[in-house]
Amino acid sequence: MVLPKISKALIFILISIFLSIGIFFLGTPWGYLEHRIKFHDYLEDRYKKEFAIKKISYTFMHGGLYSAEANDVNQPDISFYVGQNYRTKDIEDGYYYTMCHYQANADLAPILESLYPDSKYSIEVLPNDDDKSIFEGSEIPDYRKVTTIILGISLRNVAVTNENELNEVEKAYCLLKSLKDQKLALSNFSVHYKNKTMILNSQDIDLIHDVNDLKNHLDDYR
Repeated sequence: MVLPKISKALIFILISIFLSIGIFFLGTPWGYLEHRIKFHDYLEDRYKKEFAIKKISYTFMHGGLYSAEANDVNQPDISFYVGQNYRTKDIEDGYYYTMCHYQANADLAPILESLYPDSKYSIEVLPNDDDKSIFEGSEIPDYRKVTTIILGISLRNVAVTNENELNEVEKAYCLLKSLKDQKLALSNFSVHYKNKTMILNSQDIDLIHDVNDLKNHLDDYR
């Protein structure tokens, strides 16, 4: 009669241990529901729009934090982060940053694709002077005024030769001039070929006034 009692107690202890471990690493069902509601209310209160919360997740790091993907119900294809700050556990989000990134890509992608139809490219935006407070206002800011842009183009299948070098530099200059004419702040501009590379920081970009200036930045891979 003793053995069954011991077995039941042991089973209960083991179940409790496994449940505790699961809760510690995976969170609780009520925690997911609670934070889904909190994230939804936070976004609606802040932006006065309707948002959908999806893909909510939990990490046990920093005492347990919840985060999720969200989107404006009128823009379901644009997802952004909402979650708890790991220091304060206050709710924060990346809506304005994501929208600035989206706007920059929508404006610049057609220009890039017209000049480099077979390229891979990356367009990133950063707050001016690392001032992230620009993304905390009541309206979506104009990315041209509040961000700097990092633009990279990959042409790994294109080798620069004596025959096409001038044409490639002219294309890059045409793109750079177009971006500067739009008063965009560029912190980095780069074009990577199969055998050469062209990398400019913001100071370099300010000194580019013609094709020859840009040609001086076309270097062999080392």
